[in-house]
Amino acid sequence: PSSRGKTSLIHSLYGTRTDWQGDLFFDARPVRTLRPRDWAELRRRRLAVVFQDLRLFPAATVRENIMINAVLTPDNAADTLVEDSIELGIGNTLDRPCRELSFGEQQRVALLRALVQPFDWLFLDEPFSHLDTASAASAAAMIRRRCQRLGAGVVLTSLTLEGPLTPDRRLEL
Repeated sequence: PSSRGKTSLIHSLYGTRTDWQGDLFFDARPVRTLRPRDWAELRRRRLAVVFQDLRLFPAATVRENIMINAVLTPDNAADTLVEDSIELGIGNTLDRPCRELSFGEQQRVALLRALVQPFDWLFLDEPFSHLDTASAASAAAMIRRRCQRLGAGVVLTSLTLEGPLTPDRRLEL
């Protein structure tokens, strides 16, 4: 349900919130001991995220929004940008500013931006909320392939128990 802490969980795992109680560790290291440069390196190499509010640059093109992560963290996933964008149904938008796209199209841009960087963990905060069934299935298939290739895990929040990604484990808040 709404207002149960799903977004807070994603933000805490990604290090953008620290107003929680308890213990949280990354590789046996308490995250409260991580310095800003430690978080920057983790986010560059080991953590990828699709925020619920997407955090795209509205005036930048779709291609620029996606490639910002590829430039910061060169990886061969950027080599398939055009093919991946076509698979997700946004291939014809690469040179358009993100502010001109629907929210569902913007969700796919945010997803591609996360997938072009290397990661051990992919955090997804309601990534399919504005996608039709076919688009969500395409996105889920791409996420599965990328995570399998990297041996990465996924933390997914959702308002529904059913969806295009089937979890190995489920935590209900």
